[in-house]
Amino acid sequence: MFKPAPADVLHRHRTLERVTPDKGGEASRIRQLEADVLTTHEALMQTIEEHETSNKELQATNKEPLMVNEELENTSLGLAGRKNELTSVLETAPLVILVLDKDLQVSQATATGPNMFGLRPPMMHPHINQCHLPGSIPPLGIMCSRVIATGVAETIEADVDRDRVSLCCAPFQIRRARSALRHWS
Repeated sequence: MFKPAPADVLHRHRTLERVTPDKGGEASRIRQLEADVLTTHEALMQTIEEHETSNKELQATNKEPLMVNEELENTSLGLAGRKNELTSVLETAPLVILVLDKDLQVSQATATGPNMFGLRPPMMHPHINQCHLPGSIPPLGIMCSRVIATGVAETIEADVDRDRVSLCCAPFQIRRARSALRHWS
């Protein structure tokens, strides 16, 4: 936004040029000062214009991080909702389910899971080998490690008290989980 020098400065400059007698060089000194003011004014206007352009560029640059931040907040809210849903399922499912992380530590479980496997509070994230298995169920650490390594589910059947139970160890597969989430969204 360049603004030319005010008309009165230009008018005075032209008027001084027409002054014939130069008393002690005052007229030329005034002309020089006015020329300097005019040059300074132009430089200042150019600086202001550059500053305004920089501000516009910065505002445009700020929009992208704001949009990314908004997307992250929406994703975070969506994930929090999904977590609450999954927690609700785990708390109310009539099955015994233990969710293990890659280190074979129990990260989540249904309400009946810890009781079935002899896990008592305040044990936080116990390893699967710390589970006390009922009946003739073999230790689960080896089977769980194999399932994680191969990505293939395994099922064993065992006698617990007078019941025949089936125990399934299945890997969590991200592609299948994402597909299921999209299907239900």
